[in-house]
Amino acid sequence: PEETEERLLSHAPGQRIARVPGMHDLCRKVPFARLMARKAADDPRAFDFHPETAVLPGGAADAARAGVFRSGAAILKPDDGTQGDGIYLVTSVEEARRRMETARMEAAVLQRYIAHPLLLGGFKFDVRVYVLVLSLRPLRIFLCREGLVDGEVGTRSTRRDAGILRDR
Repeated sequence: PEETEERLLSHAPGQRIARVPGMHDLCRKVPFARLMARKAADDPRAFDFHPETAVLPGGAADAARAGVFRSGAAILKPDDGTQGDGIYLVTSVEEARRRMETARMEAAVLQRYIAHPLLLGGFKFDVRVYVLVLSLRPLRIFLCREGLVDGEVGTRSTRRDAGILRDR
């Protein structure tokens, strides 16, 4: 944190930053899971949308306590994975550890599998909203009016049903 602050303060007036320091860490799954756990501990109702999650290695007891295997299966996600690479469906912490060893994962998150997710046109999807944060105190943000719905791109049903997301 101090290093990031020093780097930001050393910029000349008007100099732009192409990469926000520390952003890579926030985009990794393990630091994000830990952040969400801390925030959920402060206000559980505000963060009830986030599935039960444990961090491995070391979070075996957390997995059981969090109810990760409540629905029978869990999803193992590598800390630095993207676009579905390295994701496994597992039924126990032991199986998750074996998968991590085989795939040479140093760290991963284990999340409760959501058996009946919200679907759009019969397909799983995610919504990405872009926000520019100019200041935290006072809070100054810009929300891009256009976002991204990612899923079964190009199918007739997704194009037809995507209209329901406009102006909401």
